[in-house]
Amino acid sequence: MSYDNPKAALATASEPASTVATGQLVSMRQCLVVSAHAERRDVLRRAAIEGGWLPLVFADAELAWEESRRSATPLVVVDVHDDVDRPANGNRWLFERLSREPGHLMAACGREALAPQDEIWARQLGAWLVLPGVADAHDLSIVFEEAGKVLERNSVSTPAVPHARRGPARNASRRRGRS
Repeated sequence: MSYDNPKAALATASEPASTVATGQLVSMRQCLVVSAHAERRDVLRRAAIEGGWLPLVFADAELAWEESRRSATPLVVVDVHDDVDRPANGNRWLFERLSREPGHLMAACGREALAPQDEIWARQLGAWLVLPGVADAHDLSIVFEEAGKVLERNSVSTPAVPHARRGPARNASRRRGRS
C-alpha cells in the first residue's frame, strides 16, 4: 500500500470500521508523519491514531511539504534517517523547512541509534523531541498523547488586556463617585 496519499493511509484493513464510521477521526487534530521506510511509517501512523491524532502519512518529503502548505498540522514527525541518498530534497530538507514555519511541534525520529550529531542537528532546529528507535506503536502512542497535551497547554490564552485594564479603572471611579 502506498502512503503517498493521506486518504489511503487512513483506509487500512488494520483500522476498525467504526473509527471512521463514528466520525471520530473527523474531530481529531491532524499531524504530519513522514518516513521513506514503510515499516516505520506504519508504526508511526498506528501510534498517531492510538494517541488521538489523524495522521497524514507520506513517504515523499516534497509531497509532505505540499500537504503542510494546505493542511493545519500542529505536530510534525519526520524520520530524518531515511534520506542519506537524497540530501537536497529529502526528509532533512523537510525538517529544516518546517522548523522555520511557525505553529509546528517538531519531532525527529530514526532507526535504533541516531548519531549524536543527528540529535544535535534536530535540537538546533528546535525539535521538541528526538526519538531514536521507532519500533512499537503502542509505546509511541504515549508520545502522540503528550504532544496533544503540550499543544493544549501552549494554546491556553490569557484574559484579554482591555478587560483587565477597564475593570480596575471603572471600579475606582465608581468608588470615588459614591464617597
